[in-house]
Amino acid sequence: MAEWLAVDSDRAGRVNVQTNLSVPGHPNIFVIGDAAATTGPDGKPLPGVAPVAKQQGWYVANLLMARAAGKTPPAFRYRDFGSMATIGRKRAVAQLGAFKVSGLPAWLLWSLAHVYFLIGFRNRLAVATNWAWNYVTFQRGTRLITGISGSRIEDVMPVVMTAPSMVADVGKDPSGRGAPIPLRAELHRQQSPQHA
Repeated sequence: MAEWLAVDSDRAGRVNVQTNLSVPGHPNIFVIGDAAATTGPDGKPLPGVAPVAKQQGWYVANLLMARAAGKTPPAFRYRDFGSMATIGRKRAVAQLGAFKVSGLPAWLLWSLAHVYFLIGFRNRLAVATNWAWNYVTFQRGTRLITGISGSRIEDVMPVVMTAPSMVADVGKDPSGRGAPIPLRAELHRQQSPQHA
């Protein structure tokens, strides 16, 4: 992203941002999450994890509303509420401030925290039920081995990308000349957003 914006970055390629998360020299461009090189109160870089990105998102939203009201908010300040990680069946670690716990209690805390932060009762119930069933039946989550590496469309659809261009009489040419339209172009036209 730093290269695309033509701005300074750290060694990991994250954009160096100001204390209000804006790009230096561009006060109306903000970079948040793991694309932003930000530091905490101790001067250490903030991790590229969801809690940091969520707080940065809230901060930028509030900053924009404050600017619209003619106010200037204080600099971004990350509040570390702790971290948790599951490391196996009935095993986890958690650190909430000075409080540290591991094993089954941490795993239960991790499970409760993740279900709590889901949106909507139905989602919470579905995930909790699914986890309980998987726990009782010793089932593992879905593991798909597709043999596809990367995220290029050529890897996913090699036949479509290498197929010769076909011509089919799928209708009149939009110009009104009545010439056949290449099938690939017609498919692209059908998948493109239609505007009135």
